[in-house]
Amino acid sequence: MAPLSIKKDDLPLVFSLMLGFILWGLQHIVEEVLKTPIIEYSIKTEGAAPRKVATFTFTNLSRERKYDDFKILFLGSLQDANIINGVYIPANSFIDQDFEAPYSVDSSTQSAFFEIKKLQPRASFKIQLLLRRDSVPSFRYTSDSTLIIKEHDCETYIAKNEEEIILILIGVFVVALGLFIILKK
Repeated sequence: MAPLSIKKDDLPLVFSLMLGFILWGLQHIVEEVLKTPIIEYSIKTEGAAPRKVATFTFTNLSRERKYDDFKILFLGSLQDANIINGVYIPANSFIDQDFEAPYSVDSSTQSAFFEIKKLQPRASFKIQLLLRRDSVPSFRYTSDSTLIIKEHDCETYIAKNEEEIILILIGVFVVALGLFIILKK
């Protein structure tokens, strides 16, 4: 079997095919991620005990789904007295501004919680906790809808930044094609 040989004139075609397959794969990943109702979260900490601040950022990745009565529980946080206080911060205008989500206490579970009445598509919000110790509390969630809370990873990054990634890939293609045309002359 003879080795595959590519002529210099065929390089733009080969590069276009590779770009097409990459964009198709990227679109497939985004569709799969967005088909599942996902709320992405990340945790950032600053400072040290007894005044450590943990910031939890939550983002609804869906383009169409809104969630009602979304509650985040920081379990056991009152029993071990780690959380001093909590603050809810809407991160963009997609959050319903007519209410506040105060730091509350559920006496039956001894948990601190925040209740978000409506979480619109592509909306995000932050919860800042002031902590006594260095350990960051784990959390659970409840919602009227079935959804998954997923930590920030490669899939969620691609879903959130799909348009920018596609523009960068097209830009790389245009630059490579331009260089090919200039070098061919």
